Amino acid sequence: KSGIGKVNSAVGTQLMITHFSPDYVINTGIAGGISKEVKVLDIILASDTMQYDVDVTKFGYKLGQIPRMEKYIFNTDNNLLKHAKASLKNGDKYKIGRIVSGDKFISKKSTKQFLDEKFGAMCADMESGSIGHVCYINDTPYLAIRCISDDADESSHINYDKFEKEAANKSAELVIDIIKKI
Repeated sequence: KSGIGKVNSAVGTQLMITHFSPDYVINTGIAGGISKEVKVLDIILASDTMQYDVDVTKFGYKLGQIPRMEKYIFNTDNNLLKHAKASLKNGDKYKIGRIVSGDKFISKKSTKQFLDEKFGAMCADMESGSIGHVCYINDTPYLAIRCISDDADESSHINYDKFEKEAANKSAELVIDIIKKI
């Protein structure tokens, strides 16, 4: 467990890579659903990740782009994605798409709409983008998997409390099944 938030997840990922040199990193957890296609307890397999709360557009960078870095959308590993799809259970509802990250719990419909329109996000969390960033810098393949715990709107806190544990367990079980197949 790295803890919640971009800094905690980045530090935890870097420590893991530095001390254990893993062949790959699989990050799992829960997220708020952003896309209209996504429902509570759906699984999201990340095609890529990025940080939505980076904004230095006044200096000519794109929204989400980290200054002096060409790469700011971090693609996940196709082989890990293939194993993840093969590990899904019959009846699991899943989508493949972008996971965006920021140090904020999304609880407003207007923020949800912004993340959908500007980034084409399937869901939003507080870790995947920074983990993707660290893995990119270290040339370590990675995959982010999220299970939707809430609708990322004004009802988020209610759904989150109700579905947090179930969503986290569902996401973790998938990772265990992936590791068995690799």
